Amino acid sequence: QDWWVGRVITTTSAANAAYCRGLGANHTIDYRHQDWWDTSVIPDASIDIVYDTVGQAGTGDRAVAKLRDNGKYVTITGQLATPPLPRGISQTMFINSDTNQGSALLMDALAELVASGSLRMHHIDSTFPLARVAEAMDRSKTGHVVGKVSVIIHTPERPLFEARHLEDVRRGMY
Repeated sequence: QDWWVGRVITTTSAANAAYCRGLGANHTIDYRHQDWWDTSVIPDASIDIVYDTVGQAGTGDRAVAKLRDNGKYVTITGQLATPPLPRGISQTMFINSDTNQGSALLMDALAELVASGSLRMHHIDSTFPLARVAEAMDRSKTGHVVGKVSVIIHTPERPLFEARHLEDVRRGMY
């Protein structure tokens, strides 16, 4: 609930609702029993931002219907809404496996937020060395990760985390 956000609504399973509320969500929607796009769950034209991390077919179009004037739809999955968008509504893709190389500046900005303590992950589900990145992706694709899957990258030119930070990562400090 930082960064000028008034209300956070998220979809999750009932088992993870308390975890999401602990991260700042005001309201959770159990995706196993409710569809967030149903107008009885979230009224149309009632949301400022929709941030999609799932990417079901049709998500972009459903999200646009929920947005207020000047609303923003952001996806990490590439499931954009079908143009033309309503006047004042915008959409964008943000860091995903297809766009990471072009997102180095965004990744640096996120690293600065982490370093300052403004952005942190409360729970790391699992941690993998870069050599096992395929296993990390497989874990992420299960759809049942609580928190984040972390890949530790060490390079002499640009260390992401120094060795002393590894324990902090395991404890969920990043």
